[in-house]
Amino acid sequence: MRITCLLGFALLAACATTDKSTLPDEEWAQGADREPDALTLYSMARLYASQGRDADAEIALRNLLTTEPDFTPAYEELARLYVRRDQLDGAIVALQVGLERSPDDHVLLNDLGVCHLLARDPQSAARVFTRAAAMAPDDARPRGNLALSLALQGRKDEALALWYQIVPPAEARKNLDLALKSQLKPRL
Repeated sequence: MRITCLLGFALLAACATTDKSTLPDEEWAQGADREPDALTLYSMARLYASQGRDADAEIALRNLLTTEPDFTPAYEELARLYVRRDQLDGAIVALQVGLERSPDDHVLLNDLGVCHLLARDPQSAARVFTRAAAMAPDDARPRGNLALSLALQGRKDEALALWYQIVPPAEARKNLDLALKSQLKPRL
């Protein structure tokens, strides 16, 4: 407690000797009329989402995408909101719109593939993961997800071969076993 008080006094003393022209309130007031930039809106949307305020997060993301349509992380976050609400169609559309703006974005492609998996469409997921893996050969996520989509289609040898590239053999076999027991199998 005493250290805290001493620190408080040190801060008060430092503020007392600060040049009055750079006080935080004045700096804040100078920027008060400016529109928030893309990173600020994105951070605000993520904060809303973390608080469970999905409607506010969606509004912030839509506003961001209206002013900065090439800001691809906003498409990811919007898709994440839709997935959380069990609105896979909305998530897929958000990612497809993002891919129209940035067709080679491997993160958007990977997320789109995941949405197809959640929609129990491993064939579509495999096509998207293949593109994502080609765009980012050093990223193991699209290859691992491609392996999952192949396993869900019953293409066990191909899936296992891909998993062997990114995880130890025991984990690869475990992944295959889990995939075969998964609830993500295609609907009949």
